Amino acid sequence: MLAAAAPIAVAVAIQMVGFYVLSEYGYITIPSSPMPFLATLAGALLFGLSMGITGCCLTGQLFRAGQGLISATYKYI
Repeated sequence: MLAAAAPIAVAVAIQMVGFYVLSEYGYITIPSSPMPFLATLAGALLFGLSMGITGCCLTGQLFRAGQGLISATYKYI
C-alpha cells in the first residue's frame, strides 16, 4: 500500500516546489478574488442533499447507469 502512494507523494512534492519557484520568479501569478460564500454554501448543500437521496455523487450514478443499472438512470435526471 505504501509503495503505491510513494509516486503520488513524489509528484505532489515536485508540483509544490515547482509552483513555488514559478510564482516567486513571476512566471505565474495567483489571482486573488473573494470567495462567493453564499454560492459555495448553496452548492455544498445541494451536493450533499443529492448525495443523500441517490446514494452517491453524479459521477457514480453515471458509472452505474453505464453498467446498465436501470435504477441509476432516473436518479441523475
